[in-house]
Amino acid sequence: MAEAIDRQRRFIVTTDLARIEGAGTEFSVSNTEQSIVVTVSEGVVEISPRGLGMSASGVPRTLRKDQRLILPKNGSASTIQKVAAHTERGWLDLPWRLK
Repeated sequence: MAEAIDRQRRFIVTTDLARIEGAGTEFSVSNTEQSIVVTVSEGVVEISPRGLGMSASGVPRTLRKDQRLILPKNGSASTIQKVAAHTERGWLDLPWRLK
């Protein structure tokens, strides 16, 4: 789960397929073998394609509260779903620890 409380500072998550950016938001990013899933619990998040991600047009997508974007890694079309994001939980797997 990523939470960007400070509305003046952008919080950015970068994957091989997309750049996810928000400020004053709460969102989660899951990176699985088949897809990247972005779920927004609060605020607005902009998702910009990287590499072959999202669409041939390269147009950023905007997600709002209680929306989820599923971005397949096989190049298929991405889809936005309506969800009850507040009932879901996420975590952040990092190769290092905060001390």
